[in-house]
Amino acid sequence: MGIYLSILPVLIIGKLISVRCHEKYKNAAHIDLFLTFIPFFMMAIIVGLRSADVGVDTINYINLADDYVNYTYRDIFDLSIGQHSLLVGKTELEIGFVCITKFLYETFHSSQAILIFMAAVTYFTFWISVNLLSDDPYLSALMVLSAGYFTNTLNIARQMTVIGILFVIYYFLLKKNWLASVILLIFACSLHQTVSLVFLIMLFLRLIPVRRQYAMIMFGCMFLVVALVHPLAVLFVTYFPKYNGFLAEKELLLSIGMIRLLWAVELAFTFYLLLYGFSAIENKALTLYERHMFCCICFTYLYIGLYLCGQYVWLVNRFALYFQLGTIFLFPMVQKRLRQYAPKPLYFLFTYGIWLFFIFWYVRSIQNDPTQIANYVSQWLTL
Repeated sequence: MGIYLSILPVLIIGKLISVRCHEKYKNAAHIDLFLTFIPFFMMAIIVGLRSADVGVDTINYINLADDYVNYTYRDIFDLSIGQHSLLVGKTELEIGFVCITKFLYETFHSSQAILIFMAAVTYFTFWISVNLLSDDPYLSALMVLSAGYFTNTLNIARQMTVIGILFVIYYFLLKKNWLASVILLIFACSLHQTVSLVFLIMLFLRLIPVRRQYAMIMFGCMFLVVALVHPLAVLFVTYFPKYNGFLAEKELLLSIGMIRLLWAVELAFTFYLLLYGFSAIENKALTLYERHMFCCICFTYLYIGLYLCGQYVWLVNRFALYFQLGTIFLFPMVQKRLRQYAPKPLYFLFTYGIWLFFIFWYVRSIQNDPTQIANYVSQWLTL
């Protein structure tokens, strides 16, 4: 419990030290790298050393290591149900992930190794990405801790590992480093094939011209899809009843709760950046930063739209998680814009307000997830 609850104060203290260092030194980026590494390392320890009863899929990963230790790699490929995947219990897993799990088990003789591996990859990529892409890596780290990323790494660890890799792929796409992007994509697909579709969308957004109207078209299309997805899904399963299980049983407004407040804030910030964030959007003299801003705005629309669709069609909201990375960088972008152009009282009000908002969200995540965080934290008390 002490490790988990100490992450937030460590993050806040790191931010205060960073502010002081940036006032004294011209280049303090290396200090940010060190200070942000500490909370991400603490999160990785908690996630990697969790027990089998913490997290929805954790027991499946541990059983996978135990079940396939006596199989050869040739046996694993022979048992595949397709070209790339293997049926493990009721779960279809990529062969690459099964082979990595087997290799780690044989090397370290512990089924915990795969959990440590996924936690290490996830939080190392998060750490690198927020320092490369965020205007305020401490605020982005706070969002990772409080806005669902941390709890998701306890529950859907394999997908969150791929999301971490996707952060780095996105960075290389921005830099037009196509070779590094493809190499990382191949590795990510060996863990979770769904990332390939997300990569194509990211590549599309990287290549199209940056225009305000394109972002607004995406905004309109996504929410048109939200309005039509349920009747279209019902019509589809009428003719293909075997897919009836993918229809969600929840009512939309009853299932998304307070997250609507966060979405409203995120949408407001995207509109603000569209109106005031691009200095030269009309004459095409765009910077790489403005391309990054455009992509994050579009990612935010995709994230909210797909999450809403997921309330009607099961598992669609899992695709939404890939695009949540836009929100991780969106808030620091607004903060930077206000720091440069807004009156200081407004900037300080925004900065303190956003930190308090996500601290509240952090406390709320502890209270509203008793089967995961609270029970897990209580286990640490007995160590």
